[in-house]
Amino acid sequence: MFRPIVCQSVCLGLGVLLITGCGQTGHNRNEVTGLVTLNGKPLPSGLVVTFTPEESDTPVASGTTDLESRYAAYAEPGKIGLSPGRYVVSVELPFADEPGPYTGPPSLANIAIPDRYRTGKSSLTLAVPQDGHTFDIPMTTKR
Repeated sequence: MFRPIVCQSVCLGLGVLLITGCGQTGHNRNEVTGLVTLNGKPLPSGLVVTFTPEESDTPVASGTTDLESRYAAYAEPGKIGLSPGRYVVSVELPFADEPGPYTGPPSLANIAIPDRYRTGKSSLTLAVPQDGHTFDIPMTTKR
């Protein structure tokens, strides 16, 4: 008597899973890529571009510039793209906030990111639409 009840329960549970699925398989992230320049010139690889959402339930995302000064935003490691919404965009040198002398990539040691583009001070904003988007960041040292 015990075995038919267990078997029926297992079959019922599997049937419900097959009908309803295991949850959402897609995501609502959209690809965001761009070029980071300073005074019209590309920068060495390794700069960190951060996307801080204006909505608190959306995770902070970031990307790192490559050899061509291009980045792609990642909301999670290995998962490219940002959820639709508004973001404050900032650019930083890696390891710049650590005490002591700069310990990041030597190619970035002499790069000075203007304060108005840095985390906590940036006024750059991006509204991510429902589809992919290119967002270039043309920084300047002049106001």
